[in-house]
Amino acid sequence: MLVVERALRVQYKIEAGVTTLAYGAATISLLADIIGREVFQHGIWGAPRFAVYAAIIAGFLGMALAAADNSLIRPRLLDFVIPPEMEEGINRLADLVSAILYGGLFYLAVLFVWETYDNGDVAPVLDWPLWPIQLILPYTFLSVSLRYFAHAVLPLLKLNPLATGEEI
Repeated sequence: MLVVERALRVQYKIEAGVTTLAYGAATISLLADIIGREVFQHGIWGAPRFAVYAAIIAGFLGMALAAADNSLIRPRLLDFVIPPEMEEGINRLADLVSAILYGGLFYLAVLFVWETYDNGDVAPVLDWPLWPIQLILPYTFLSVSLRYFAHAVLPLLKLNPLATGEEI
């Protein structure tokens, strides 16, 4: 269990760092474009589009971080139906089902990125290949799937601050 905890902790820190960099890149890109337009009467070509892609990367990684913190939104409408003695088992089952669903999304995302690569699709304005940017999709779905699987198998990881990268 300690190995899995450490792996999840490292994964969390890397994802948090890349998310921070992506939001920073989006912010700097937009700020530079605005300053260019207001001060020099000419914006930076492609800056808004670049900012959109950086924000998409940050947003998807944010989903992985939310899964790590066990803070993804879920309906609680029927929670009263589950008896307290069954709650742990139901939570493990829910984590397993979530792992399977995100695993399926991972598979579909791989097919999507492969199609984009195969078609040679490029980003409008920037004229960059789209598939490297889209790799965030399968990565995030795989990351979330593996984390839910770890929570299903080792439910103590869900409550352990090591799993989210927090200091004890």
